[in-house]
Amino acid sequence: MSVIQGGVNPPTSNQAPAVKPRTASAATHAMRVILSGLALTAVGLIITIVSFKLAHGGTFLVVFGPVIVGVLRIFQGMKLLAKAHRTNPVRTPTQVGPR
Repeated sequence: MSVIQGGVNPPTSNQAPAVKPRTASAATHAMRVILSGLALTAVGLIITIVSFKLAHGGTFLVVFGPVIVGVLRIFQGMKLLAKAHRTNPVRTPTQVGPR
């Protein structure tokens, strides 16, 4: 059974090449890095705020480690996400065709 008999026409030279679907793995990884950064930042801020509220003017805990690491992870994730979109751009149907 050939490709034509199976109902699939082979591309000819004047047809636009098929667009590969964008793999979501790089973008998904980037989003997970961003979300982990947001979570770390939130945990650090929550611990600091709760500690301040419970101190009643006394000594309280300032947790800046998770906040700093969280912000760095957010920027790292944004960089990864931009790279994922640069290496595998989404092409709309009007953009499909020879490059």
